[in-house]
Amino acid sequence: MFSATLSVACGRDAPEPAAGEQRPAASGTPTADIRTLAKDDGQWVMAPKDYAATRFSGLTEITTDNVKNLPTV
Repeated sequence: MFSATLSVACGRDAPEPAAGEQRPAASGTPTADIRTLAKDDGQWVMAPKDYAATRFSGLTEITTDNVKNLPTV
């Protein structure tokens, strides 16, 4: 019974706003959230770092001098 109700409910579109009314704007979109997070160089929101697939981090905590001290995980 639940699955039948769920499938019927999922098939319905949101009601159209009445004449003169506007639909409220979405509070945020996933793309906007990803772009906001990606501005922080410490956040890798996707495997290639960003949509340009730069795979570059400007962080300076790991350098060629101290990389040998990193433990194997």
